[in-house]
Amino acid sequence: MKRPNVLRLGLLITGAALMMSCAASQGNSAEAAEVATPPPPPHAVQEAPVEQAAAVTALPEGEGRETTIRICSGCHAVELVAEKRLTHQEWFDLVQFMGDRGATGTPAEMAEITEYLAKAYPKE
Repeated sequence: MKRPNVLRLGLLITGAALMMSCAASQGNSAEAAEVATPPPPPHAVQEAPVEQAAAVTALPEGEGRETTIRICSGCHAVELVAEKRLTHQEWFDLVQFMGDRGATGTPAEMAEITEYLAKAYPKE
């Protein structure tokens, strides 16, 4: 019997939780209305400008940083990405998952985000 990839399952669960927070904060998703979930933590929906500025300065400089901040902060706090260390493929999978769930980036922007995150937060 093949064992499930625990890391991939964890990524999917994390991604689903982030997207549910996004859907709930946007208030226009039928899926958000159908699923009874507790309210998302305050940092996943809105942040005070000072807290957001501090989180943004924590992201390392690099090509794709501004795109990552712009696209990802539409649904969740940007510092959430700084907590992860993933392989390039895992970042690709997570970014694609977010795109499938409503992240509003072009394919080129999603590829730029993947490259930025894979370089800035590689799996050690």
